[in-house]
Amino acid sequence: MAVAALLAGCGDGSVDVDSFKVSASGHQACPALIGSLPSRVAGQPRRHTSGSTYAAAWGKDAIVLRCGVGRPKNYDRFAAC
Repeated sequence: MAVAALLAGCGDGSVDVDSFKVSASGHQACPALIGSLPSRVAGQPRRHTSGSTYAAAWGKDAIVLRCGVGRPKNYDRFAAC
């Protein structure tokens, strides 16, 4: 199953997401996930992304979701936030 990672970014226009390797399962699962994401996260509106069709972003200081990537090292440390 694809794992999503949340990252912080910045800017007001399109959010440019650096290319990243997507898992085989991500190539199958991510289009449906990306298509079903909400128009707002934490009260922030969704923004256009460039650089990857496997990413979505919300807000001025962008909250970025990258779909199809592995679980980050130290994930459990951040999960408690």
